[in-house]
Amino acid sequence: MAAGMSAVEAARRYGVHPNTIGVWKKRYRGMYAGEIFYVRQLEQDNARLKRAVARLTAENVAIRELLAKKFPGLQREKKR
Repeated sequence: MAAGMSAVEAARRYGVHPNTIGVWKKRYRGMYAGEIFYVRQLEQDNARLKRAVARLTAENVAIRELLAKKFPGLQREKKR
């Protein structure tokens, strides 16, 4: 954002809602461009890993359900 430009002017110029500018300012205040890039990379990696965990968890549940149907006597007690 250019020096002296209000959040409303910046939002209009870049085609985003003024509240979005406020959120960005709050999130990235005091960071340099390289740091912002690094944080965004970490956020993307974190999202990718969360999707991988969700997919693997769903596969695990499906496999356990299939095994429980196929071999009903082999059910283990859940650990708490």
